[in-house]
Amino acid sequence: MVEPTVQDRSAPEMSVWMFWQINDDGGVVPRMNLNNDDMRQEVFEEFGVDSLDELESELLPSHHTVDQLRLGVVCGPKGDASFFSEVELLASVDGISEELAEGLLDECRDIPTMCARRRGDGDVFLGDVRHNAEVEDREWVDELNEFIDELSHRDDLERRMKDAGVWVESETETAAA
Repeated sequence: MVEPTVQDRSAPEMSVWMFWQINDDGGVVPRMNLNNDDMRQEVFEEFGVDSLDELESELLPSHHTVDQLRLGVVCGPKGDASFFSEVELLASVDGISEELAEGLLDECRDIPTMCARRRGDGDVFLGDVRHNAEVEDREWVDELNEFIDELSHRDDLERRMKDAGVWVESETETAAA
């Protein structure tokens, strides 16, 4: 069986979220909105971990705190669904490589957050990401500069993300539609 690619993923599509809850002992523990054991295992394999605790350690350094983190999406009918990570989704956008996708997500956390920042900050958003990448001497800064230059001549980030089917509308925009 041939595995589907990001470009030919099928409906239904469900976001996979990691979030944190307080347990009976008062401690905060990671949870996931995915109950199917096979799909959970596919998510773990994608990130090279065996448990939610390992996934939390892998994705969130100890100094980061978030309420929730989108890990990717599960696409396709039950029993034949596939998981696509945020990196895979973002790397399907024209002009964004896997390395640049990892860098952008390191700055933005996940695609919904990246879309919200782009909506809120407009064209300044990528300039802020570039500034942070230059200050931190990120290895993908040259690729980001080329991407920004290309965008300024042809297109914009939102349009490319919509063309790839990975743009996430805000809840208020979705409710109004």
